[in-house]
Amino acid sequence: MPITVHSEADANAVASAAARFLAEAIGSRIAAAGICTIALAGGASPLPLYHRLRGEEHGIDWGRVRIVQTDDVLTKDIEARSTSRIAAALNLAELYGEALADHWYPIPHDVIDPATSYQDTLARLTATGGPDIAVLGLGIDGHTAGVFAHHLTDPPTSTVALTSYHGQARITLTATYLRSAPVRMLLALGVSKNDALRALLQPDPATPIPATVVLGADGHVFADSAALEKGF
Repeated sequence: MPITVHSEADANAVASAAARFLAEAIGSRIAAAGICTIALAGGASPLPLYHRLRGEEHGIDWGRVRIVQTDDVLTKDIEARSTSRIAAALNLAELYGEALADHWYPIPHDVIDPATSYQDTLARLTATGGPDIAVLGLGIDGHTAGVFAHHLTDPPTSTVALTSYHGQARITLTATYLRSAPVRMLLALGVSKNDALRALLQPDPATPIPATVVLGADGHVFADSAALEKGF
């Protein structure tokens, strides 16, 4: 099955369409397994989706949802972390109250070995494989989550890796682990993503960009007209 492209007029339309798709995917997984684990990126493109996802019209049974992160910067600046952006966009403190720790599993920043710590957390949550759903963004250089070209050869059993981007230390779920999610969706907004999106949808088999490797052949892309303006 080829990548499915959901083309929308603008960023608002992309967020709404992606929210409907994600809500349906969550509902389907809960119906089948009783619980759903979703891995969320914290970049600018997915955030409007998260705001809309809280809408009552989607009817998500949040009590059966567990949320993990795809990646984050390793910094002491709390506001610079994806952890903070995701929690704020979904208003997780209000959503879960005292039960927050049973549903929200952010990447740890206050431990000596965050990669091993998060790998242990994921092993408890997804003992039979990866997350059920992965929500991704797209970097202008073709990366997604914290997966860059130099991390496409991580060991198959690895779930978490340390990397860097523009000199900033990062932690990320690996390409193999993200690709194991049955549902993988990627959001691309704006003309700055046009070249990367072209490389994703028209991949060079010899040198695929990281997003191509992670999304796989049966992923879903949600893009606005600006990101697709040159045509494909």
